[in-house]
Amino acid sequence: MSRVDWNKQYQLDWAKLKPPPYLLGATLVLWGILSGHSLLGLSVALMLECHHWVRWRWAFTDQDYIRVWNLCVALFLIVAVFQVVGQELGRWQVTRVFQLWMPILLFPMIWAQQFGRGDAVPLITFSLVARRKRLYDKRAGRELHAPRRANLGYFYFAVLLLSIGAVGRKAPSMGTLLDLSTRSGFGSVSTVYVAVTLLLAWALFALIPRRGWLIACVFLLLASYMGHHVHFGLRMLHGIVEAKTLEWITGRSSADAKRSRTEFGEVGELKLSPKVFWRAKHIEGTRPTLLPEAVYQRYRSRIWMNPRGYARSAPVFRVENQNQWEIANLADVDTTGVMALRGYATGRVQVLPRLDDTALVFDLEAHQLRKNGVGTLTAEPSFSSIKYTVYSGDIIPGQLEAPADTRNDWHIDGLEMPKIREATEALEVPSTASTRGRIQAVERFFADPVNGFRYTKYLSGVGVNDLNSEVSHIGWFLDPKGRAGHCEYYATATVLMLRALRVPTRYVVGYAVQEYDPESEEFVLRGTHRHAWARAWIEEENRWINVDTTPADWLAIEQRPLSPVQRFLDKWDYWMLSWNLWRRDDNKGLLWTLLPLLLAGGLLIVVVLRLFRGLRQSQREISPSGEGGADLDLLGMDSAWFGLEKALADRHWPRPPNQSVAAWCRQLVTVEPAWKPSLPFIVETHYRYRFDPAGVREEELREFESAVATFHEKLAADAAAAKMA
Repeated sequence: MSRVDWNKQYQLDWAKLKPPPYLLGATLVLWGILSGHSLLGLSVALMLECHHWVRWRWAFTDQDYIRVWNLCVALFLIVAVFQVVGQELGRWQVTRVFQLWMPILLFPMIWAQQFGRGDAVPLITFSLVARRKRLYDKRAGRELHAPRRANLGYFYFAVLLLSIGAVGRKAPSMGTLLDLSTRSGFGSVSTVYVAVTLLLAWALFALIPRRGWLIACVFLLLASYMGHHVHFGLRMLHGIVEAKTLEWITGRSSADAKRSRTEFGEVGELKLSPKVFWRAKHIEGTRPTLLPEAVYQRYRSRIWMNPRGYARSAPVFRVENQNQWEIANLADVDTTGVMALRGYATGRVQVLPRLDDTALVFDLEAHQLRKNGVGTLTAEPSFSSIKYTVYSGDIIPGQLEAPADTRNDWHIDGLEMPKIREATEALEVPSTASTRGRIQAVERFFADPVNGFRYTKYLSGVGVNDLNSEVSHIGWFLDPKGRAGHCEYYATATVLMLRALRVPTRYVVGYAVQEYDPESEEFVLRGTHRHAWARAWIEEENRWINVDTTPADWLAIEQRPLSPVQRFLDKWDYWMLSWNLWRRDDNKGLLWTLLPLLLAGGLLIVVVLRLFRGLRQSQREISPSGEGGADLDLLGMDSAWFGLEKALADRHWPRPPNQSVAAWCRQLVTVEPAWKPSLPFIVETHYRYRFDPAGVREEELREFESAVATFHEKLAADAAAAKMA
């Protein structure tokens, strides 16, 4: 057998590969139940599967399928616009919404296939490049071949299963329904997993000959049982690997969501981003130059962290039925500053920039607000766009930030001790010096040009290699050969030196308030404004103060001209943030939530009208007289094959409903080898006459009808010879 003949006989015919009846409808019903839209799922299933009972069909042309696909693309764009403009979801939530609603967005395409005459869609429908090439070939007068076609049934079935996986609704296990123990290996299996397995069995068994069903059933049960346990194990392994990989790459653990630790170098990495994270508007009091975000106590091996007791967070009191979170009662506190902030949440739990000595967080829409022992505020915002107003005052130590702890706020890592002791001894600070005097001595040490400290964004590590391996990064920074680094080096060295001078000190990361946007009258907090500094405890005054020893020119070094793209992104983020916050106003929310729906509905109406206009034009092209509506129902139904098929069925066995004509004829040829020269030609020409929009030429049709007549004569002669025998 030649390669060409082998391909013709055994190559998979995608146009005839279609799922068994009612499989898609059953899967749609399951999708509706799990997604909480049972009525929608049932309605769509009935609309899709009613083609088994209704004989009415559309005479879709290739161009009509392209119009239907354009409708699906328009639906995708409408949902995208609505998610961006009308909703406030994170990236993963937007992806999940698209995954969940894909069956509905693709429904027009599968419906057009089911109610079309060909049961298959040309593949050029989904490729703009292929359609353009075909158009150019037509204009150039080149010969056009019929486009390849495929039945989309199994593809739509896969989309449905993908959407079911995105539902995420908890379903009872088989153990709950059947009162089975989880130790049985079957009791912990979800009912959704069982339902999906049954649907897959339904789909696969339609492709397997009946004589192989028993073996297939055994393998399917084994694969389902093993698949459940492998899936469970992979999920556990994925969680472990993801957590360990994140910790290995960034030096963070899972507790980082509550800001209990940070890696030395994190701020430096964020400084590379010009993205705007927050916008701050000064309202009252002295304008702050620093906005703290997270505070840490212990430093070891390049990692700042908080001990377990200080890392543990507690809820902030919320005034009943109000978005007002009280750390201290403002009636008992003299307000020293007010600042309004707004920005986008980067995750489910968001660390909030704040003022020093924050007493109240006002107008924050969140499920909860928590604070840890050192004053870091974390919120679970209700929306991705956040706005809140911070009030600061003379609060009692411990209401937000715990007072100094001699165990943790004086701690110095043993590896850092030699260089820290050497640097502090050079200061010659008298033992009788006040706390502020000790702080000023450290500030002069870093500010004195004689000492040669300078700010740099990039560190090659050459200085560390020049020293011995026991010298740490901070040791290299304080060594006369080094003395260059970014804010994290200055802040960490300052904290450790003050501790060596018996001043309780903590490490703080946050933002420097420097860039002012006159158009919005707000300060812009970018990644380049990320900063680190020290926070020292003044025992004589019983309060914390900020100590920033980073050279004043660090902002000028970090600042670089914004590209036109970044300026546009800043404007876009500003508009979208303002839009999402403005539309949540009680007086405007309903109107501006409905506006995207009205725009989307108008776009959908235009697309549908264009689709039906194209369908009417297609029917006029097929039947110019305008009276071909009844003839369209019989298009290709006068093929001589149907009479021959009945005769072949009487001779051997009828064609199964789920088996294609080509596959059935290949089985007949194995029984009657004498039919091999003529039967494949008859089947191929029948398909072209029945389904090809280009049809067949008249001479081909006459040859086809002659071949069918000859075949009938041969069958009659064989039947007469059998009777005589």
